[in-house]
Amino acid sequence: MTMNLEYENLLIVGTVILGLLFGVCVQRSRFCMTAAIANIVLMRDYRQLHAYFAALVTALTGTQLLEEFHLVNIADSIYRATTLDWVGAILGGLLFGIGAVFAGGCVGRILVRTGEGNLGALLALSTLAVGAVFAYVGILEPFRAWLIASTAVVLTSNDSSIAVVLGIPQWLLTSVLASALLSTLIIALMRRSVSGMFLFAGFLIGAIVVAGWWLTGCLAQDPFAVTKPYTLSFSGPVARTAIYLVKNKTNGSFNSIA
Repeated sequence: MTMNLEYENLLIVGTVILGLLFGVCVQRSRFCMTAAIANIVLMRDYRQLHAYFAALVTALTGTQLLEEFHLVNIADSIYRATTLDWVGAILGGLLFGIGAVFAGGCVGRILVRTGEGNLGALLALSTLAVGAVFAYVGILEPFRAWLIASTAVVLTSNDSSIAVVLGIPQWLLTSVLASALLSTLIIALMRRSVSGMFLFAGFLIGAIVVAGWWLTGCLAQDPFAVTKPYTLSFSGPVARTAIYLVKNKTNGSFNSIA
């Protein structure tokens, strides 16, 4: 059953607004995890890292509250799958990190720089798109399928959440992580080593993540066509767009994409 037009329009408008907010925020603050690490190593500048911590505190706390008050069923999202593809996560994370260093930023930052007209960022984004096509519907698809089938672990809990896997309450893990990050920010504030602009950018990006969960999992959720909740993501949408275009060109149908 297709999504009701009212909910679909709400979802489209809401995601466009959140995307624009994120783009403006990143463009003005240069928010980027790759830049945060580079600034620490090269200049001992922790301001970008503080912004990242602020985003994590806001996103963790807000997401946990949405789940605790049963506003959004986060467990239904793709991020908490029933299998743990640990080899793919480690290998993919390593390749992603190396690529981000060579590209000069993470995918979110590369997207913004592409919008600014940076040709190098456009090349990096195009390479990501081509790689996604090769891995999902191209020559690397058999290897990807074999690797997942050979190494992925099926979880008895049917939930790949860290808290569930460790057998501890979700709220407890969130509280510990958020408290540690918040304490770090408070200490940095006391030492006057925090940039107000970076900190605001971090809190805003974290709030956008929470708003994305609420929009897709509650506000724009059609009761007659329930969909999985999701929030701010970069690599996935770029990959799906590339696959969508390729599938449309080769199969002549927009409906052939899983």
